Amino acid sequence: MRLTNNAFPTTQRHWLTASLLLLLTLLSTALHADTNVRASVDRNRLSMDETLTLSLTADSMLFSEEPEVAALENDFHILNRQQSSRTNIVNGKISSSRQWDYTLAPKREGDLTIPAITMGNKQTKAISIRVTPSNSARRQNTDNRQVW
Repeated sequence: MRLTNNAFPTTQRHWLTASLLLLLTLLSTALHADTNVRASVDRNRLSMDETLTLSLTADSMLFSEEPEVAALENDFHILNRQQSSRTNIVNGKISSSRQWDYTLAPKREGDLTIPAITMGNKQTKAISIRVTPSNSARRQNTDNRQVW
């Protein structure tokens, strides 16, 4: 039996399409409600001539919101951005995640804060970072000292 466009009257097709869209919207909303987001760094202490990697993770590959990272540019240069997705199946249980990695270089010395990052309707926690003078500046200061 071959179905043609006349197999479903126009009103039935519209209701079917609307029902499928509603189902997909509800499913997407339910999946986002369970999504956790988090931020982590590969180091909390660095010098002015080093970089750190900030990783933002959403515990669902279906999470489609881009992180709002403009506030990072107050204290850091964003040198690189990468995005990846991961799916794991262990003993029949499926888990997935999306991750955004940012390579950051500090703009100044001192105690800096990576602010809470908004991801969709969720937020990460702020992270404290200590930035020390560059290694070359420290070496230059010790080279200029006179020893008697």
